Amino acid sequence: MRLVGLAVVLVLSVTVAPLAAEAQPTPAGLAMLLTGPPATATPEYAAFMKQLADLGWIDGQNLAVDRRWADAPEKFIGLAADAVRAKPTVICGM
Repeated sequence: MRLVGLAVVLVLSVTVAPLAAEAQPTPAGLAMLLTGPPATATPEYAAFMKQLADLGWIDGQNLAVDRRWADAPEKFIGLAADAVRAKPTVICGM
């Protein structure tokens, strides 16, 4: 009887272990609300992304950055609402 139990455990571990190894963790989500045109790269934004990278948060690896731009303050309400609906881990405004 113990041999059957051992066999079941071995079969399960052999079949489930590869599935667990292939599963990738979901990257953390960061929604960024930015001002100005999308092509604008500000020194503050570059410094923020560099600091995240220095802390081990790499966009495209363990971090998914969703950038949203507005050229007028009144457009931020819609951007913020869209960001909240996307359910990121963090919402940041610059």
